[in-house]
Amino acid sequence: MNSNPGKGSAQGAACVLAAAMLALAVSCSFRRPTVEEQLSGDKPALTSYYVRSALRLEGEGDYRGAAGFYRKALELAPFDPDLHNNLGSCYYYLGELDSAVAEFTEAVRLLPSYSAGYVNLANAYRLLGRLDLALAAAREALRLEPTDARAHVTMGLLYERMDELRLARKEYEIAVRLAPSDLVARWNLGSAYLRLGYLNPAIENLRYVAEAEGENPRARYFLAVARLAKCDPEGALQELSKVQGSPSWRRDALYVTGEALWLQGKHEEAVRSFREAVALAPQVPEFRYNLGLALLELGQIEEARRELAAALELRPGWTNALIRLGESFEEAGERAIAAQYYRQAISADSASFLAWQRLGRVLVDLGRVDSGYAALQRALKQWESGKESGPRPPGQLATLDDWTFCAGPEEARKSYVEALMYLGKAYAAQGQYRAADHALRKALAECPTCPETYETLSQIHRVSGRESEALREEALAHWARGVQAASRDSLRSALWYFRRALQRVPGLGEAHVDLGRVYLLRGQLDSAFTFLRQGLLIDERQARAFRFLGDYYAQAGKLDQAIAFYLRAISEEQEPVEALRGLADVYMQLGSAEEAKRMRAQAHFLSAKALLREHQTDRALDKLEEAIALNPRHPGALFLAGHLLYQREMLEPALAYLSRAVELDSSQAEARCSLGAALLDQGQIQQATRHLEAAIRLDPSLARAYFQLSRAYLEAGQPERAREYLRHAESLGYKVPVEFIERLAGAVRESR
Repeated sequence: MNSNPGKGSAQGAACVLAAAMLALAVSCSFRRPTVEEQLSGDKPALTSYYVRSALRLEGEGDYRGAAGFYRKALELAPFDPDLHNNLGSCYYYLGELDSAVAEFTEAVRLLPSYSAGYVNLANAYRLLGRLDLALAAAREALRLEPTDARAHVTMGLLYERMDELRLARKEYEIAVRLAPSDLVARWNLGSAYLRLGYLNPAIENLRYVAEAEGENPRARYFLAVARLAKCDPEGALQELSKVQGSPSWRRDALYVTGEALWLQGKHEEAVRSFREAVALAPQVPEFRYNLGLALLELGQIEEARRELAAALELRPGWTNALIRLGESFEEAGERAIAAQYYRQAISADSASFLAWQRLGRVLVDLGRVDSGYAALQRALKQWESGKESGPRPPGQLATLDDWTFCAGPEEARKSYVEALMYLGKAYAAQGQYRAADHALRKALAECPTCPETYETLSQIHRVSGRESEALREEALAHWARGVQAASRDSLRSALWYFRRALQRVPGLGEAHVDLGRVYLLRGQLDSAFTFLRQGLLIDERQARAFRFLGDYYAQAGKLDQAIAFYLRAISEEQEPVEALRGLADVYMQLGSAEEAKRMRAQAHFLSAKALLREHQTDRALDKLEEAIALNPRHPGALFLAGHLLYQREMLEPALAYLSRAVELDSSQAEARCSLGAALLDQGQIQQATRHLEAAIRLDPSLARAYFQLSRAYLEAGQPERAREYLRHAESLGYKVPVEFIERLAGAVRESR
């Protein structure tokens, strides 16, 4: 028995401690060596280990850790260009651009044929803002490897930094041709097309990126913007529904959602969407502006004014915000304050048609006729100088103002028509009734269904003692309101207005015809026929009546008579799109599918031409493609599609369309000219010259054919002949680019 347990325990503890120390010593003497220690005698293997470790960390996004391993690798292999390039890439992603440049520079010094190193060097210089050095590096990369898609993308990015978007787009196009599945190239090309306003190819490339990357919110957002720019709010909303869950894109998605809903006429929903966008980003002036403008349109003036004032505070001197603030006071009857805002808008932008128009309007209403007249004249001058510009490409945050063209040509010209109407009022106030009548007739030529213009004419005629004319204009005002109601499918209201018009003037042919049309829409065929026939008896020039009678006979099953009236409408109407569609339907009922296709193709062709007048090129191209699909032998559609694509420098599809158009109809001077120009751009000088000379024979007054022929002869080394054709072009009023004149002058000097 142990009589001394304390002593015995101490001895046992000492034994345990000694054993533990012995075990530790043994374990230390057998520690597993690290990979670096194992490979310390094999430099290639150790270098490879460092590179593998760096690549793994790069894949995880740890560029700092990766850079550490690359530096270790370079201590063992300091002359390896790939290691310098990889280390430079880590510095690039870390934002340490000077260090990145140093590594990329060393990579290409060690291997002068290293095209990838030059691409990386160009991108680093681009982010540093040293564009001259970036361009030199990118050009060297392309010299070494002309088929490197990444090098072309880099060159495109550089051109974008230099505001040379068209050159950038060409580089991106080359990149996509070289690497069709390269998402970076596709994204940049789609973005460039969008900024240029080339919506169809923008949508094609952005959709490719969006589908390849799943639910890429950035691609979906810009895809929605492109579809909205094509006046396709439903398509835009479909794309935006896939963006809402992304926190980083939610605010912008809400904003564009509001615009799409507004275009659909869902104004209350649009306001809710704008409110949400403003709540997320109250500092964005466009968000506040759209909310203010939407509220103003809904009559919520006080709140609209607060939002517009906030937008103006965020973006001082914003012309449109000043105009809309003026409108908010004008709407409240405070015209003097409104005039002050309109004057501020003119101070901010003296070329603003809308500011001059609004100022003229309010001054006329205030009785300051002379000043109002002067402002309206200035407004009309600004309209004439800017009317060819069309809708702007959606390259930045758009506002509701930018989508006016989607509401149709009459809505887009509404302010112009109003300017003419108020000018007529100003003339009338000065006693110049003939001038007033002229201004108002001009307004009606732009908008024949604007009731306010007829009402103004009626007032002027009544003041000048022409009561019968005043009564007729009053009846036409009712007719115009009826047409507007019918366009909104408010058939009961339309009937009321048309009957009121006929009460004023029983012999108003327009009202008889449109009353017949409403009865036709309501299925009351007998009444429809009675009024349509009466409209024609009153005025045989009512071309629409022939179309509606075609509709009547088609509904009545009398197809031969329907064809006769549709054909008469087609011969009488300037743009018989609806008559062509009606005729196509009748041909389908008769089993003449080919004739039906031909009629529909012509309808699409005419619709395309109408869209082009409103500067909506992509929608026009859609219509032309539909026309060609229905009738591949439609020379007009083929030419127009080819010409539009040539204007966009899309030579391959342009040549395909233009060649086919000329093959079908070689007597089209414009088609021969466009084909020659496209061939010339492809370097096919002899073929181009042949078509251009043929164009001039067909139309000796075609100025651009002379210019293109001048280009052809210059390229062929015949500067004297080129100068001869240039003189012809200039004599016909062609505006020759200064660069071409200088180039030709230099070639002429050298030839002597």
